[in-house]
Amino acid sequence: MKRIHLFALALPVAGLVATAACTSMLQGGSGNGDVIALVNQYRASGATCSGTGTSWGATSRLEPSASLTAVARDWTSRMSSAGRLSHGDPKGRINAACPKPGYVGENIACNPSAAGAVRRWMASSKGHCEVLMDPRFNVAGVGYVPGGVCGGYWTIDLAGQC
Repeated sequence: MKRIHLFALALPVAGLVATAACTSMLQGGSGNGDVIALVNQYRASGATCSGTGTSWGATSRLEPSASLTAVARDWTSRMSSAGRLSHGDPKGRINAACPKPGYVGENIACNPSAAGAVRRWMASSKGHCEVLMDPRFNVAGVGYVPGGVCGGYWTIDLAGQC
């Protein structure tokens, strides 16, 4: 079995502090799918994030954003080309694409090929779960690049507005 590496980051536009987490999980499943639709199903049911026991009630749907999708796809391609996971400067990338985005966040993953698998793994990590469930996020974009050193790269960029 392959290993998956996940990283989460959420930050207010004014600062760089909120959530940061890293976890490794085993890979399984195949195919891409619609990550935003799967995250919306998760947000609609509410969640208790592992590690803290923080409970989140059902929250609003994320709307797809073409601007955030372009940002996520570009960053995912850069990670794949570099052969490593890195958040780099999500605040700067999202601010450049979305004027006044409010709260911004990013989840990145390395290896999963199935949208459902990436959503489940992100939900099982405290930092990723909190990013997925945070009601301050209203829009999102997803990037996926198969292959590379780890088998595939994912980026989910989120913002309050875009």
